[in-house]
Amino acid sequence: MRKGNEGYELLLEIAPEAIICIDERRRVLVWNSAAERLLGYPCNEALGVDLVSLIIPKEHTASFENQLAALPLVENPGSPHAPTVIEIQLRRSCGARFLAEISLSIGRLATEKLNGADGTTVTTMVMRDVTERKRAEETLRASREELRQRVEEVETLMEVVPAAIWVSYDPRCDHIVGNRAANAFYEASDGENVSANVSPARRFLKNGRELEPGELPMQEAAAKNADVRNAEVEVLLPSGKELSLLGSARPLRSEDGRVRGCVATFLDITERKWMEEELRRSRDELEMRVRERTDQLQLYKDLLELSHEAILIKDADHRITFWNQGAEEQYGWTEKEALGQITQELLHIRYPTPLAEITADLLNRGRWEGELQHTTKDGRELTVASRWALRRDKGGRPVAILQINNNITERKRLENALRSMNAYHRGLIEANLDPLVTIDAEGKISDANVATEHVTGYSRSQLVGTDFCDYFTDREKAREGYRHAFAFGTVRDYALEIRHRDGRVTPVLYNASVYRDDAGNVAGVFAAARDMAEVRRAEEQLRQAHKMEAVGTLAGGIAHDFNNMLAVIIGNAELALDDVEDDGPRQNLRQILNASKRSRDLVKQILAFSRSKTGGETTVKIVPLLKETYELLRASLPSTIRMKLNVRTKVDTAVVGDASKLQQVVINLANNAAHAMRETGGALTIGLSSVTLGPKSFPEGRVRPGSYVKLTMEDTGRGMTPEVRRRAFEPFFTTMEPGQGTGMGLSVVYGIVKGYNGTIEVKSEPGRGSTFTVLLPRSDALSPEEEQGEEETFHPSGNPHVLFVDDEPAVVEMTKIMLERMGYRVTAFTSSSEALKAFTRNPERFDLIITDQTMPDTTGVSLAKEILAVRQDMPIILCTGYSETVSPETAKKAGIRQFVMKPITKKEMAQAIHRALDEGEEE
Repeated sequence: MRKGNEGYELLLEIAPEAIICIDERRRVLVWNSAAERLLGYPCNEALGVDLVSLIIPKEHTASFENQLAALPLVENPGSPHAPTVIEIQLRRSCGARFLAEISLSIGRLATEKLNGADGTTVTTMVMRDVTERKRAEETLRASREELRQRVEEVETLMEVVPAAIWVSYDPRCDHIVGNRAANAFYEASDGENVSANVSPARRFLKNGRELEPGELPMQEAAAKNADVRNAEVEVLLPSGKELSLLGSARPLRSEDGRVRGCVATFLDITERKWMEEELRRSRDELEMRVRERTDQLQLYKDLLELSHEAILIKDADHRITFWNQGAEEQYGWTEKEALGQITQELLHIRYPTPLAEITADLLNRGRWEGELQHTTKDGRELTVASRWALRRDKGGRPVAILQINNNITERKRLENALRSMNAYHRGLIEANLDPLVTIDAEGKISDANVATEHVTGYSRSQLVGTDFCDYFTDREKAREGYRHAFAFGTVRDYALEIRHRDGRVTPVLYNASVYRDDAGNVAGVFAAARDMAEVRRAEEQLRQAHKMEAVGTLAGGIAHDFNNMLAVIIGNAELALDDVEDDGPRQNLRQILNASKRSRDLVKQILAFSRSKTGGETTVKIVPLLKETYELLRASLPSTIRMKLNVRTKVDTAVVGDASKLQQVVINLANNAAHAMRETGGALTIGLSSVTLGPKSFPEGRVRPGSYVKLTMEDTGRGMTPEVRRRAFEPFFTTMEPGQGTGMGLSVVYGIVKGYNGTIEVKSEPGRGSTFTVLLPRSDALSPEEEQGEEETFHPSGNPHVLFVDDEPAVVEMTKIMLERMGYRVTAFTSSSEALKAFTRNPERFDLIITDQTMPDTTGVSLAKEILAVRQDMPIILCTGYSETVSPETAKKAGIRQFVMKPITKKEMAQAIHRALDEGEEE
């Protein structure tokens, strides 16, 4: 605002709504602070600018122009007039759109111009953001529509439900109407007012007393402004029919809590009331019969009540006619509950023989005894010693059975527990993998388990009664050990050697302690031996595994830096080859490239050893791969080595892995065998078979039970000493002469096999050759890959712009030159944060992103995610020398199109860029 008095300017600045004035050419003359806040443009940027192009979206321009053109001119600004109000989409400086309400008016200029206005009229606009108001209005409309639908649903539901429902919208319930179910049993027509306040057609009673209208549930609920629940009422209908009703009523309240009506539901309980009355009569009759029966048996009860045993009398049909106090205490049923019941049904009796046989024996002998299984009232199982006696009438006919049941459950439980404990202890002894023996005071073996039979070669019957010391290499030391146990109570970790009957010796550690009889006297010694051969073998394997894992961690750690250095060497060597024409220097550069590529392969071997996965894993058919590798080895190994291939598995047997790595395992093992036979020649036998391993198939426990592919490599070379065999898989360990090997062959094999959840072992003795055995988990799911031909070098069309990011300056410099020579425009950064800022400022500037993974500020994957959040279709290539946290699969999930391992050649880079850009075109 350039002109006007100070009061006018102050009024504009403090106004809460945006105020804008434009001249006839739509140029901005006035732009207050509220306009700055609403639209995002400072006043100095807005003044003099065409308002339509500044804030009106293109699709709304014509409509806005028409609105302006239709505005009526206000000749006298002081006269009252109504501005024109419109709603339109506006655009803020950031590009965001919002719905605005604009009050428009047009008037003539005063004598002096306003901010250099052009023309004689000025259009004044007052703007406000009505987005939230519109959203609230839409929400209110939706809520009202939903409420209307719910009301319709409730009204429909009232008509179709079978329950009787009455409704009154009168606070005094002077007008009550019901749904179809209510009218049906109330003998009312549709819409009939059944309120007792106004209609005497029905009479209401309770306990024979006629009720006043105000005592009925609906009137009472409305009057008290409270719920009435489960009120019983009798109603006499116009037809003379009488009903018993059970009703509940609830008042309907307005927002201020006042009663505006009532709703009620009623159930017809006439049938239920009748059934309750009949049930009461039946119960009274039953109680009378029970009292008669009780009086009849009172004499017997008085005589037998003192017995603690369960005594009962039953008739010939086994129905109980007497039940004493002892029976109540034993079984839980009272006499009243038991009388008249059939014993086998009440007690769920389990008989040792069929009941018919017991009954026949009772009829023949007049008495019976035996053990029975009874069930108490609370579900407990009892074992009873039962005695029966038969009573006959004068004519000899059976009339009753006297039965006495003595509870022997606890006694039987103790007997069974003792037998179970003996069996349990014997089972523990036999299940123990350690040899266990008991020794009496004379040093004789009194008992032994199966493990002792295995370690000595003698059966238990042969061992019992013999001298304990006879089975050790040092008899006197063994005798001294058990005597020490007798003297001091225990002996711990006592080293001995058990001699098997075939001469084998097993080192063991004995632990022994005395055991005592019931009187507390020492009865003998219990001794347990721990086989130390397996323990020592496991300890040696654990030390070897820790050593290999430590070396693997070191190998993985150096891979990233070494690959970055190789990337600089290979890249600059290729650039130099492009610049040099002289054959001499070019040959030197090729040697540098070849040496660098060999170094790159060595890094891959190191990564394979450390279980890093540089290639994709698929389901690989192992038989064709092995046959192909076998033919390759036949052509490359010396003719002094006779080769043989034994395949004993199906042709489609498969494992999950990388084909090149699996081939590397075979080649490295074969080369190792060939070196062992280089002087004298010999035979190399390669075997392949399928095996299934159970829990005990592999005692070392290094593989899980399951199906495996077994690869064997057997040679007739010079063999290995125990020291060489222990170190065979260590990286850089070799028995070859300097310059003949790196010492990485077997360590790479070890890393690959372990990476695929497999295992490898070697058996070898000096002068008897070596046999390597590899076990790999077998896969039944075959997914053969499609063969792909070698890609041609990609030459870009146009001049694509590449954003390249790497924290190594040498890598950045070399790669920038390489890409520019390939025809790309390159913007390069050594800082991932700076690269992100450059991209964010203009995302459409770049056609491709190439980023390193391991960088100080932000990793490559994190940078890719932030870039894709801004521009989802951005092609990205991720490069890494080594990373434990990212793989081709995780990169793909993050939206990265290509994942490449450093160092890469110019041709490989071109092909990766081609694939990344082609993938975007296909999408």
